[in-house]
Amino acid sequence: MFVLLIENGFLEERVRMHGIMARIEVPARDIMKLAEDTMREKIYEKFKKIGFLFVTLDLKGYRLGSMNATL
Repeated sequence: MFVLLIENGFLEERVRMHGIMARIEVPARDIMKLAEDTMREKIYEKFKKIGFLFVTLDLKGYRLGSMNATL
């Protein structure tokens, strides 16, 4: 998963796995790049191929400690 994002120029990223859902975090400056039609479809298809039913993009962007927000 991570290799796919790195190969496409997303050097700072995180993927949170929530059962059948993958939540992708990239820096806010990269959100539009990931959301471009071609890139979005390419990444979506790869994640679906490895078993995720849902692939989401965290609109807040990559940030340290984001999982602590639920504590």
